[in-house]
Amino acid sequence: MRRFHSDEAGVYEGDLVNSFRHGKGALTWPNGDTYKGDFQMGMRTGYGESIGKHGNTVYWGEFRNSERNGSGVENRQRNSSTYRYEGDWKDDTFHGIGHFKNSWSQYVGEFCNGYKEGFGFMLHRSGETYEGEWIYGKYSGWGKYIYVDESTYEGKWENGLKHGVGIMTSSDYQYDGHWHDGKRHGEGIHRNMWTGETRLGLWNDDTFIKWTELTSIFGTTSSYTHGLRPDYFDCKREKMPMIEKLKELSEYQASFRWRHRQSSTSDISSAPFKVKKSMHELKLI
Repeated sequence: MRRFHSDEAGVYEGDLVNSFRHGKGALTWPNGDTYKGDFQMGMRTGYGESIGKHGNTVYWGEFRNSERNGSGVENRQRNSSTYRYEGDWKDDTFHGIGHFKNSWSQYVGEFCNGYKEGFGFMLHRSGETYEGEWIYGKYSGWGKYIYVDESTYEGKWENGLKHGVGIMTSSDYQYDGHWHDGKRHGEGIHRNMWTGETRLGLWNDDTFIKWTELTSIFGTTSSYTHGLRPDYFDCKREKMPMIEKLKELSEYQASFRWRHRQSSTSDISSAPFKVKKSMHELKLI
């Protein structure tokens, strides 16, 4: 082992090739942050573990060009807030498929440039769940939300709010129609879950305005007692089932663990991976 010291780069102890950090080594920065793992031509590349000055941020996994790239796990604590992310990384950000958990909720699904984006499943501490599409970290696109009282909404979302067309179902009623910024707005079909009566009406800013006539290929009627007409709900239902996403997550986890067993950098292979069999098995700790 050889020792290299620089006021700018910190203190390095490890392998050197042509004055470059290359091979196995440990680096401590002036601010107290540390890295132990693989180096290639002076860059953190391969497998390693980085720890923040006070131990409040710990990452173990893959690096490329001195940034987190590939698969890895990060645990972070900031004041009273903690989170754990296990998944894919690109240029030091969550990118790909991952599992994110904090004190209030946890999410399994796709990420893009640090945001929840694509298809994913979220479980809130209250027990409420969302399964569907995301854009910039918000419910956007097709999605299904299940509330604490077991009522459900299935339909379109935009910026985290019900927006477009969707079906809200509770123990008392079902509303199948238009929504705007989280409120019933426009035409919708209302069904009384106790009597089975179904009528078409108009809503404005979540306020009922009036009943209207329901027009279909069968003519005009003020009630519709045989269920919702099949062409009314136009949400895009084509999506990759979440179980397939979890299967993909499971496969990369197994590969990640195996690759780390081949590395003598640190005891990363003993990290507590837990593969979920289905999204409904997620539990907040």
